[in-house]
Amino acid sequence: MSMNTELLGNLICPRTGECLCVAAGDSELSIPLRQQFGKLGAPTEVFTQWVFNKSGTFAYPVFKDVLILISDMAVAWPQKEFLSADSKGLSVNPFAFSGATNVCGNEECRRIFNFKTEQFCDHMPYTSQMVVEFMSADGNILDCLSLRDSCLRVAVDLDFWALFNGNTSGIHKVCADATIACFGPCSIDCAFSNSMHHIPTQSTRFYRDILVSLKSGGRFVGIETQGLLAKLALNMVLCMPRFAMPHSFRNIDDERNLLREWLRVPIEKRLTDAGIRSFDCNKTLFHTVYSFSKVQQKCLRSP
Repeated sequence: MSMNTELLGNLICPRTGECLCVAAGDSELSIPLRQQFGKLGAPTEVFTQWVFNKSGTFAYPVFKDVLILISDMAVAWPQKEFLSADSKGLSVNPFAFSGATNVCGNEECRRIFNFKTEQFCDHMPYTSQMVVEFMSADGNILDCLSLRDSCLRVAVDLDFWALFNGNTSGIHKVCADATIACFGPCSIDCAFSNSMHHIPTQSTRFYRDILVSLKSGGRFVGIETQGLLAKLALNMVLCMPRFAMPHSFRNIDDERNLLREWLRVPIEKRLTDAGIRSFDCNKTLFHTVYSFSKVQQKCLRSP
């Protein structure tokens, strides 16, 4: 499956900052590179193409419909050199994750899922041409948004298998690290995430990067489960020994250190530390819904 050219023009190479494009690669010489990816756990039988930066010096693989846009996954071109082969090891291997999704099976989780989807729909303008969900897991929330068919919807997550196995239609999938900018300046109409607690120590950097990536008047919307009652419940769970914890709370326990660090700093402080002075923050008993927009100004795109 070929990558969307409009999407590639708005993505950037994490090594050079250039926009991306599809170019004809040497299929025979790419065989040993595919073998290297295979050793990392990639499904090389569904390798489809290489995506290059504008100058043609680095290439990134696409497996089925998932673009791997991670610095460690870059291939030096035309040397056909897998950059991480001689390194001390990958800083992150996207194929080593479990493929967990953000869709829950019980009724309570479905209500939360529906609430978040409704909130994102309410906050996002229908004039958006490109909408991006960061830390999207399999992109199910993005798939449920009632947006125009012409809207380009992009799911970004570090977990390759969650994207690869997601039963979503019409969603463009980018396996990337949310803490490193992968969209160029003024490229996104709307972005959202309900998983910022996954990067508590990197949130300031993310907010700064997303502000650059938003188009003039573009908006970011976030939802976190940290209302007053939610905080009390989370703190009780975090203090509970794992053996005494209800099974439905085990996924919270797996993230206990991330949650502790996230709850330590209010969202308002995280935003102001990122230089965002104007934002909306609506707190309910269980959730905090917050958003900020990029002030109307002339955007300068990188070449």
